[in-house]
Amino acid sequence: LAMLLDDRTIAFHAPYGAHESIRIPTFGRAMAYDPTTCELLVAAKGNNVYRINLDEGRFSEPWDLDATGVSANCIAVSQSHPLASLGCDDGVVRFWDNRSPDSKLKPFLKLDVKSATKGYGYGDQGYSSQNLGEITSVANDPTGMYMAAGTAGGLVALYDVRSSRPLHIQEHKHGEPIHTIKFHSGSGMILSADEHLIKCWRYKSEDTLKGASVRVAVASDKSDSV
Repeated sequence: LAMLLDDRTIAFHAPYGAHESIRIPTFGRAMAYDPTTCELLVAAKGNNVYRINLDEGRFSEPWDLDATGVSANCIAVSQSHPLASLGCDDGVVRFWDNRSPDSKLKPFLKLDVKSATKGYGYGDQGYSSQNLGEITSVANDPTGMYMAAGTAGGLVALYDVRSSRPLHIQEHKHGEPIHTIKFHSGSGMILSADEHLIKCWRYKSEDTLKGASVRVAVASDKSDSV
């Protein structure tokens, strides 16, 4: 178990108790584990993303956000392919492919969510002076085909990873930062939460879910007959 503390310390715990602790150069904001490289990825203040190799017990060379004055707020690693998504305070989600060690430690793709969601939502009507396009939460669905990004202005943008245009933009009522997004693939639903409410909304059609059930049933019948 790894815990990110507010004094720049990451504390590691095992079943018997405290195991080890290390300090990172700047204050951390979010963490995610990448099983393909056995690295703990730490989004922190500043334009670096720290990488801790848990197999070798040392720091790897950090990722560079490739932008001055930009920090990452949130991070997610896909369950189906080695793709890490970093949501940053300039309204851009940056992606790294962890299979490519020679990527110069720069993001291979940038997704401008701030521009795509401009003009949507309660907060964007002139009621707030905050950086409403800032990315505050990111999540990937288990299949790896969908990604959702939440903003400080209370919006959730849903993407097919094959396109740079959002499939849907969901607005939360209060215009407050989205702090959590979760995919529930079995029901085709997304749960998105701000400080006051949790919204449940569908990202897969019922026909898609029924089709998947039919295909599974047919495969099962063939298996039984053999």
